[in-house]
This record gives sequence, structure tokens and C-alpha cells, in this order.
Amino acid sequence: MNALSGATHDALGRGIAYYRRGAYVQAYICLLPLAQGGDGDAQCLIGAMLAQEPAGLPKSPVNAVKWLDIGIRCPNTLHSEGMREIYHELMARLDWRVIGEGRYRAFRWQQEHLNAEDGEAPEAGPERLARLDTMSADEATYLGSGLNEGADGPLDYEKAFICFRHAAELDHAAAAFNVGLSYYIGKGVRGDALQAIRWLGRAAELGYARAALMLAVMTVRGHGVPADREAAQIHFARAVELGDADAALMAEAVAQGSPLI
Repeated sequence: MNALSGATHDALGRGIAYYRRGAYVQAYICLLPLAQGGDGDAQCLIGAMLAQEPAGLPKSPVNAVKWLDIGIRCPNTLHSEGMREIYHELMARLDWRVIGEGRYRAFRWQQEHLNAEDGEAPEAGPERLARLDTMSADEATYLGSGLNEGADGPLDYEKAFICFRHAAELDHAAAAFNVGLSYYIGKGVRGDALQAIRWLGRAAELGYARAALMLAVMTVRGHGVPADREAAQIHFARAVELGDADAALMAEAVAQGSPLI
């Protein structure tokens, strides 16, 4: 272990010790720089503290969602399982607009952090979209996928979304799904459950099975529409009809009372 990683390990240990003793302000001061530097355990604990609103820390559900969303997706995070429960509780308790804003911030931070790790600019240059207006739906979807994955340059979720939107407006089913999903999870665009429903619905009309499944999940959760398990089963049935491998099992789980959060 080098000196830098040793110092990071010591700071994490102090932060966790403060957290376990209920000294949340001191824990926050120790852990925040580590969270900003990409440590998944610190991210989870910062998120947990902001979610639980302990004395001395500002109430910030948006940032709680942000840090939990980043932390639980970070590989080898020791605290991910416990923090996932807190995250799921937030999803059940908070208005979807709060969650969507938090996840939007998480993806923006993730893009900047991953690009910096790879020595790339914070975002792709405008030249990447120079030909977009003349592209076919397939070409625009391919370009969006490349921007989403950082192929041939920086990651850029916002420009990827613009590409998917262009292709979706040309009735490309997978692109319409990506637009709907982007609105739902706040990737490249601020979360908007109503827009998510609109575009996922279009993708389902175009025969995209996973879009019908996502509509079912949103209807169970009450995201963008009133929670309605019977209405959700209509979307599940459509997903099964279109060939989604998970839809039947999820429909059964919902029928037995699963909240799918």
C-alpha cells in the first residue's frame, strides 16, 4: 500500500468510526473528500447520513440520492447492501422529481470523474454532433451509444441523449427506449417521469419489450402515474407478448405483493 492509499485508508477508518459513534458532522468532514475522490464506501455513508438527516447536517434528499446512487454502483463497495435498503426506502418515500434530480447529479458527476480518470475532457466537443441532422436513425443511435460509452473520446451522456432523441423521432424503437430510460434515470437529461412514460410508451408501440416492462415497473411504483398494480399487469402482459424474459416472473411477484423497489 503506497502512502496515498494508506492515508486514504486511515481517513476512511476515522470516518467510519465517527459514523458508528453517531458523530455525524466529524464523519461527514472526513468522508466527503473521499466520496468526491471516488471511494464507494465513503459515497454510501455520505448518502446514508444525508438521507437520515442526523443532527448537525443539512437536510439534502437530492444529494442523498446522488451519493447513494453512485456508491451502490461502485465495484467492491463493502456497504452497498445496507445502503441499497436506504436508497430503496428513499425511492418509496420521496417524490420522483427529487430522485430524478439526485440521479441526474450522480450521472453528471460520474461522467466528469470517469473522463478525468481517462485523461479526457469533461465532455465531448460539439463536432461530434456536427452531422447529426443528416444521420439516419441507425447512425444516430450508433453515435449515441458511442458517446454513452466513451468510444473515440470523452463520455458525454447529454450528447448521447440528443442522438437518441433524434433517432427516436425517426421511430427507432431502441432509441425511443433509451430516451424514455434516460428521462427515468436522469442520465444526460433531468429526470422527468412523464416524459419517460411518453417515450417508453412509444418504444412499446414500436415493439420494444423492455419498454413495456419499464412502464409496468413505473406503474407499480407510482412514478409519473398513480400506483396501480392492476394497470401494471397490462404492461407486464404486453412485455411478455413482446418476448421479455423477466416480465412473467416480475408480474407474478407484483401479484404477490412485491413493491419492486
